[in-house]
Amino acid sequence: GDMTEKQRNKLLTEMTEAVGEHVLRHNYLQTQAISIEQTIAPELLDMHARLMRHLERGGKLDRSIEYLPDDEALAERAAAGEGLTRPELAILLSYSKIALYNDLLESDLPDDPLLVEDLLRYFPERLRAQYKDHIAQHRLRREIITTVTTNSMVNRVGSGFVTAIQEKTGRTPSDIARAYTISREAFALRDRWSEIEDLDGKVPASVQIEMLLELGRLTERATLWFLAHGEQPLDISQSIKAFGPGIGALQSALDRVMSPQELEGLQQRAAAYTGHGISAALATEVAAVDYLASAPDIVRIAAASDKADTADVARIYFAIGSRFGLDWLRSAAGALPVDTHWQKIALTTAIDDLYQHQSLLTRKVLDHAKAQSLALDTDAIDSWAAANDTATAKAAQLLADLRATPGGVDLAMLTVANAQIRALLLG
Repeated sequence: GDMTEKQRNKLLTEMTEAVGEHVLRHNYLQTQAISIEQTIAPELLDMHARLMRHLERGGKLDRSIEYLPDDEALAERAAAGEGLTRPELAILLSYSKIALYNDLLESDLPDDPLLVEDLLRYFPERLRAQYKDHIAQHRLRREIITTVTTNSMVNRVGSGFVTAIQEKTGRTPSDIARAYTISREAFALRDRWSEIEDLDGKVPASVQIEMLLELGRLTERATLWFLAHGEQPLDISQSIKAFGPGIGALQSALDRVMSPQELEGLQQRAAAYTGHGISAALATEVAAVDYLASAPDIVRIAAASDKADTADVARIYFAIGSRFGLDWLRSAAGALPVDTHWQKIALTTAIDDLYQHQSLLTRKVLDHAKAQSLALDTDAIDSWAAANDTATAKAAQLLADLRATPGGVDLAMLTVANAQIRALLLG
């Protein structure tokens, strides 16, 4: 009501190009999401099968109507090492978006004040600049916010992301959306995604997909962390304020807090990207995903300490991971083949336990350093280990035995290793 019809028509004409770009951008991201899933379709087959069954149980999908494979056909594909085809992936992605949209719209997520920024971002810049207050009161405000959130989640972390996390945690789609949003903003993932997409035509698409998959792993890990450790119900804005600065500081300080061995490994992984002409900064950030996955833990420990800052905690945390073989164990675990959903859950649980133990060991060393008035460096770890020499020796011997085992680590060995580390925590 604040403009005439002539003014409205003029504004719409002026925004034609911006609207066209918005549509193309949406198509780009959805096509990219399908390409990413197609790249690892055989690995995702079990998850896709579970997603289809989940949608069917809710009356949201009929596989026969959409010509999606039934359970017998899925078993044949699994035996042949094949996944869903690109058209099948496109259908499943669409259905997953519809289901997630409906779940989120029925929740109070679209009413979160922080998501008004996503509402504004949905409209062309010209419109935002002139009518910001009107947009914030748009009558389809909730629907637009839900659409933007749904597209972000499915396009960035896949069609089965929400269902997989529901199975692991029992949390609602809106809870998962909150944790995802916190992770996206606290890790500044929009910037990383944009930098990777700016490489279109400059590096092989396979390299871009590999980098996006790495960031997807970080997003999933961080989402699970905030669901498990964040104060419930999750306050998106408060959580971003509490963790974002510390995570950013850690990203900038990684080369100063990692052990020499870890830093060398990081540089080698980054070199695989810089060899394609990718900037050292972006290559390092993507190569550091396994280390950045621990950032929320590190920030939380630092916030609870009256002596250690984020860099101090990170230095101790990473040194402990190297000293007690936790990094090596996680790396070995990540390379293990998993054939079933239950094997994946068991492996994920074992890896989660390793992260949790590293966090608890860090707290133990920090408490010891405070009690003994020690500097926060590797000497503090040595002092704590000496005070717990019997348990430390047992853990060291077990690690040596695992490293020397022909054929590498298996799930049973990881279970034993976690039990030994728990014993170490008990002193």
